[in-house]
Amino acid sequence: MFYALDRQAECTFNDVAKDSPYYVHVASAQSSGIAEGVGNDRFDGERSVTREEVLTFCARTLVDKKGYQVPEDLSAYANFTDRETIADWALPYVALTEQLGVVDGGQALEPQQDISRAEGARLLYKLFMMLYEVSPAQAAFYEQAAQADGGVTPLSLAPFGAAGVVVALGVALFASPWGRRYTRELSGGQKSVVAALMAVLTAALLGLGVVLQML
Repeated sequence: MFYALDRQAECTFNDVAKDSPYYVHVASAQSSGIAEGVGNDRFDGERSVTREEVLTFCARTLVDKKGYQVPEDLSAYANFTDRETIADWALPYVALTEQLGVVDGGQALEPQQDISRAEGARLLYKLFMMLYEVSPAQAAFYEQAAQADGGVTPLSLAPFGAAGVVVALGVALFASPWGRRYTRELSGGQKSVVAALMAVLTAALLGLGVVLQML
């Protein structure tokens, strides 16, 4: 999701086996500074993850991919009613996520509480929007669509966009003066083949978009 995967990366955590399906992901996170483990060369990946840990992952991802830095004055951020329960190692990263709007201050964070899947998905959604600088209009559309039954993601919308491009090309080729000028050397049969191929491709892309929305 964050283009951080490095299949050649190696990790030094002694509790992540090389034949684990998560090995390359953990190794990539460690090599990029996103994951540092829990100490004693352990990753402890079989337990639930806490809110402060997920926020730390988010902050380190933004540091690695966008060049952000943790705030120098931590007193201005991490303004949660239970701030004193945030671990010292996590506080700078939690402060960065509040500064950037990944999480809202002014309320209880419960930093050492296990995060739910819904909370984690919401944070990853916000992080995705920040990493790829999605426009406010696109962000509003994706957020509204994600709340609908079945959900719509950028991935499921991509085939529809590609189908629109194919249709636009077809119009340009066969309806515009520019297109007719460049296709006049094609025979009627050749034009029919091109039109049929574009129609099949458009139908396939639309079908793929529907299938992705249903998954």
